[in-house]
Amino acid sequence: MWPFASPKTSLRQQKYADWFRCLDRTGDGSVDRDDFEAIVLTMTSALGKGAADSQSRALRAAYMDLFDALSAHLDEDGDGKIDLDEFVGFYSSLAADVERTGTVPRWALAQLRCLLESLDTDGDGAISVEEFGTYLRAVGSDAAAETAFRLLDENGDGLVSLTELETRFREWLTSDDPSRPGNVLMTGRLPE
Repeated sequence: MWPFASPKTSLRQQKYADWFRCLDRTGDGSVDRDDFEAIVLTMTSALGKGAADSQSRALRAAYMDLFDALSAHLDEDGDGKIDLDEFVGFYSSLAADVERTGTVPRWALAQLRCLLESLDTDGDGAISVEEFGTYLRAVGSDAAAETAFRLLDENGDGLVSLTELETRFREWLTSDDPSRPGNVLMTGRLPE
């Protein structure tokens, strides 16, 4: 099994593993389509949206696209499951590509945009602390939304814009510096 935390494990790898553990909603040690469906169901239910709602459909499409992209790259045996090693390896490789090219891939930015639009229940074009809390609960994180949100809200206006979200995602993906605020984006916390 992949070491969650060891002297040789980077903060990046620990963050990726922590997010994996949040996404593994069934607790079976792998991430599959059912885990992503559970996240979407939890999120849309918390937002008071039905499956036919346009935001729900967009959120489901974004998460299924993310799962399909991960699965296409990682599911070598075709069983529809992604294990921890594959997941951490994929995000490590993605981080290296982002550092090399200086850009986050379009598919990742599209997923972030869809997440923002789906969580943005009041239509102001940004995520509030309440909306971020909904996301954290949906992915199975027990982190305090308020504490994490203060780190993510770069300009202190009480909202996280798409620009701030993209900046924080880049930090989450590429930073080994525990003081960088983006480290808490995906799970609301630093790994222990």
